[in-house]
Amino acid sequence: MVSYPDPHNPYAVREPYNEMFDDLHFAIPQSAISSLNKKPAPPAWSRTNTPEIPEDTPLDTVEREIELYENSASYQRRQRQTFGMIKLLDDNIGRILETLKNNNLENNTLVIFTSDHGGTMAEHNSRGKETPYKTSAGVPFLIRWPGKIPAGKHVETAYSSIDFVPTLLNLLGIDTSEFELPGINASGDLLNEAMHISDESQIRFIENTMGKWTAAMSQRYKLVLGRSEMPPYLFDTTADPNELTNFFYLNKAYKEVSQTMKRALNKEIKTRDFQLREQQDPVYLVTPACQETRDQLDGDESFTVCANYKTVALQEECQKPALKSKCPVTCNVCFKDTRWGNFMWKRRYISCASVASKSLWKRRKWCKKEAIGNFCRETCADFL
Repeated sequence: MVSYPDPHNPYAVREPYNEMFDDLHFAIPQSAISSLNKKPAPPAWSRTNTPEIPEDTPLDTVEREIELYENSASYQRRQRQTFGMIKLLDDNIGRILETLKNNNLENNTLVIFTSDHGGTMAEHNSRGKETPYKTSAGVPFLIRWPGKIPAGKHVETAYSSIDFVPTLLNLLGIDTSEFELPGINASGDLLNEAMHISDESQIRFIENTMGKWTAAMSQRYKLVLGRSEMPPYLFDTTADPNELTNFFYLNKAYKEVSQTMKRALNKEIKTRDFQLREQQDPVYLVTPACQETRDQLDGDESFTVCANYKTVALQEECQKPALKSKCPVTCNVCFKDTRWGNFMWKRRYISCASVASKSLWKRRKWCKKEAIGNFCRETCADFL
């Protein structure tokens, strides 16, 4: 095993790699531009501790801040040095492969290139690794075994790091079926002669170790459940490779996908006892009936979001029909219970009907919790 630390901070690489990409100009990724402009707004679970540009940057100054940061020496240096680190990594892996070839070990050596996590490199306005976005949670998996695995094979089926152990042992001829190993044995996909493997139905899972979110991923779709009053997020990585748009229950086709992914994720949460079950904050399993946009508003309200109107003369501003429609919770005009669905809270699955069945004292206590009050606004109307 050879474990390279790079690419990694402090974003510095030795000569000549430190100047190899100085002629390139790196643009701010589209996902960061969209997130900062809140078009659409990012989910709360997408926040990291290392934002490139502060999240609370006024919307009417965001474009200027993006331009300044993109042209800054610090941003360009970080991106150029990262590319230099990757080139250095490529060259040294080439040395390993050349050594195997020169010592006639190629055909008796299984070579795997992978990683423990990705790096966002300013995607979604982040440099972190704590989100379920592909640029953060996705890892490469390149495997080379001349005479055993066909060169050029492409496996699109979703797999996870937990599948490495059963897969590698079975590749080496060790039958793991008698062991209770977690993960899926993917050796059959790798060893057969088909050059393209694709199973859109296979779903794998990932969770944030701090319990902020958990996700189910297939070849095309990703469903993320998170706390902090966030509805479920369904990403279609084919239609939306930047992972910006929430397709959850968007239409009939996405409703079926949403239900399939949610059933699989709920089962895994219970089976594996994911941290999300232990959180003090409720986790929405459906979109609340009184849901308002987190995106930048348009028309007369451009450069603002619903949350801005919590600090102004609400009664006056909320008389505008457009604002009432976009911000029904902030403007306090929607009092509907979320009747078809529930939320997860402290290992329990709770509906608005079960909230309504509680004693007056307990209902008041529950409804004072903002996430529950907004999920069951009719039941909780007297306590909001």
